[in-house]
Amino acid sequence: MIQCLIHEKLYRSESLSKIDFKEYVDDLVSGLFESYAVIESKVGLKVKADNISMRIDVAIPCGLIINELVSNSLKHAFPPGRKGEIEISMSSTSEDMIELKVRDNGVGIPEGI
Repeated sequence: MIQCLIHEKLYRSESLSKIDFKEYVDDLVSGLFESYAVIESKVGLKVKADNISMRIDVAIPCGLIINELVSNSLKHAFPPGRKGEIEISMSSTSEDMIELKVRDNGVGIPEGI
């Protein structure tokens, strides 16, 4: 799924080597919400991202990380009856550094793990 999204974004992009990362994340997470049959009134999503164009060799690993973290949140953070929110933020901290944060306000990790 991730590589298909990357290829689709590259195809639609002005550049064949970079993609708009916010648009990519929006599409990736929408696909996850759909595949887990998440009801939007149960789990909200906020994506905050600077205007970041990312090279494909960086976008794919970031997409994999986001995929795993959001999947884990959707599977474990919100048991039946619990509403919540997942937030993904990405910002440039310097010319060659990007900070990525993925968080949720779910039940958390049980003690002892």
